[in-house]
Amino acid sequence: MKLLKISRIIVIIILLILTLIAAGAALFIYFYPRDQLLKVILKRTESSISRKVSASELKYSLRGIVLRKIRIYDGMTETDGLLADADEARVKLSLYDLLNKEINITFIQIDHMNINIKYDREQSNLGRFIRELNRKRSDTTYSTNLSHIVLEKARINLKNPPAYLKPLEGLYVIDTVMDFSGKQGIFFRDIRIVLPEKRGVITSDLVLTFPQEGFLLKGEARLDRCQLPWVYRWGNNLSLPFLNFAGIVKDLQIRRTSVRGKARGASNLTNGRTLNVDGSCVVDFSRDELTIVTITDTEGSVRDSKVFLKELIIPTKGDIRRMALSRLEVDLADTRNLLPFIPPGAFGNISGSFTFERNVYWMNLELKDAGVDRDSGLISDINDTFTMKANVFRKENLKMKVMDNPCTVSLASTDGKLRKMIVNLKAGKFKIPETSSGESGGRPKGIGIPGTVIGRINIDNLAHGKIDLNQLDISYTLTGRQLIVNRFSAKTLGGEAEGRATIDLVKDNPPVTVAFAYNRIKVQNIAKLSEKSKGRLFGTASGNAELSFRLQKEKILPTLRGKVEFNIIRGKVANTGIQNGLGIWLSELKYKLKDMEFNKIYGNVALQGENFHINTFTFNAPDVKLNVDGDLTKELKGSIRLNLSFTRRFIQDLPNPVLLQMNRYKKGDWYNFLFEARGDDVTNSKNIKRIH
Repeated sequence: MKLLKISRIIVIIILLILTLIAAGAALFIYFYPRDQLLKVILKRTESSISRKVSASELKYSLRGIVLRKIRIYDGMTETDGLLADADEARVKLSLYDLLNKEINITFIQIDHMNINIKYDREQSNLGRFIRELNRKRSDTTYSTNLSHIVLEKARINLKNPPAYLKPLEGLYVIDTVMDFSGKQGIFFRDIRIVLPEKRGVITSDLVLTFPQEGFLLKGEARLDRCQLPWVYRWGNNLSLPFLNFAGIVKDLQIRRTSVRGKARGASNLTNGRTLNVDGSCVVDFSRDELTIVTITDTEGSVRDSKVFLKELIIPTKGDIRRMALSRLEVDLADTRNLLPFIPPGAFGNISGSFTFERNVYWMNLELKDAGVDRDSGLISDINDTFTMKANVFRKENLKMKVMDNPCTVSLASTDGKLRKMIVNLKAGKFKIPETSSGESGGRPKGIGIPGTVIGRINIDNLAHGKIDLNQLDISYTLTGRQLIVNRFSAKTLGGEAEGRATIDLVKDNPPVTVAFAYNRIKVQNIAKLSEKSKGRLFGTASGNAELSFRLQKEKILPTLRGKVEFNIIRGKVANTGIQNGLGIWLSELKYKLKDMEFNKIYGNVALQGENFHINTFTFNAPDVKLNVDGDLTKELKGSIRLNLSFTRRFIQDLPNPVLLQMNRYKKGDWYNFLFEARGDDVTNSKNIKRIH
């Protein structure tokens, strides 16, 4: 019986509560019809924010009042442009104050709001609105009682910002709770920002205050897969290796002119490795059209490589102002795309310290098993220390391997601006690997040195294929644009050569010009380089050459231009194709033509790609002369004329009938015969024809 009685009491209480709620709702609707309440709310809101506000509909709900299709304008008229709009807003009011005919909004939740931020003279419409709203908080009952604004899927469109904010342009999607209940400022809780162009997601808790100098946002932020390349838009043609970042930023402070904080996290790099960082950063954009990034007291690591970055200052215009590194313990392969002073292709380990400030360097480095371009072995086996103070350095007897050849290098600066340096190299035996000419060349961009390098190269024996150069001595000048060989000399092929050369390093397919003279070269040594010529040419050659060509991926020979002039003395020509071809027409003289000694051969040949024009070729012996002119390719295809002359003494042992036949070709003391060679191989006897 007691249980039944209690149940009846509970039912009665519930009915009473429902009756009171219904009565309250009825009174609320009676005293505040929807249309009237909408007008009152809009009027009160406009008065509070000094902006025109409109809404299409008002509905009562258990969660409060629901407003639909809200519009907030950038002024008191619709012509001032739209500041924000939303599909729906839920508003909580004080019912007690309503019954006393007072409207105090305590809570607002807005879904799918669109905010358009526009700049006028570097001041945004949203910034003006927030500052005005903050001022009114102390002046109006309305603003004081507003405790929370909840934004869900708010879309903030940043349009046409000033230059220092231009990279931030785009559409942001934001969820947050704005808490106005505190006395220290406006709290933004549970912030979630989806960045434009799929740049990542930021979550945060911040407090907004308005100090005398403007506004201040403080708190911490968490970054999830935030893309970094868009950040480089602040710079001029920046090409940095950072792809994205994930981590946390503590002690975050955002002002109108700067952003600062302490970051800890990891960034993926363009080389596939991961950089872990823990340090402080300040981004200062207080100066017109110039942003300065300052990173301080930052520990960084890539795999087993570690570095402490004391300070790094990077302006968005110009070069790095300062970089101070200490406690370097790095593998160059891990960090060469992070440290600007490390050349491309560098490998090995480096430890020590490095400082750069306004084009002045200080460094104290130890290199272990270091080099450049490991695959080709261009430079390797460097194990030594290197010191530089205010751009001044001197290093003697630096041991290394160049193309796998042991060398000794001496380095020194000649001024305090690194505009001129000395680099000397010495080696005993030096062998250059045989590589295809088609692998060289390309599109160079200069070698990137800040000034001029001068020096000498001395090599006892330089070998490349079948070519040997002894006592090679090169004096050179190297800039970012040109390599000038002021003088080179060497002993080779039994003689010696001396000349000069220039290579243009900044043009496509770099052009090369060479001019040299040679003396006492043994022709038989040259002949040994070719199986076709081996054992057939003898003598001592001297002459000069002026050549130009281009280093390119394709064959170099098609670009060859120039001329070669030579004199060969006291030699012999034996069993060549032309000799044999002439012997067919002059069979009686075949045995004499096959093996001919001479006093002098003079030649002048013009080179144009793979084509050779014989301006002059004169063979002189006491009793025989041969003059040749015409055009050939490197495959000996072409057309040449041969003028063969000999004396009576040359043919004195021939039978009389043959001598009588030859008399008709005699002019003065010489017998003259004209021949023409034309075809795919002018040395082939079948392609040699006699001209009557």
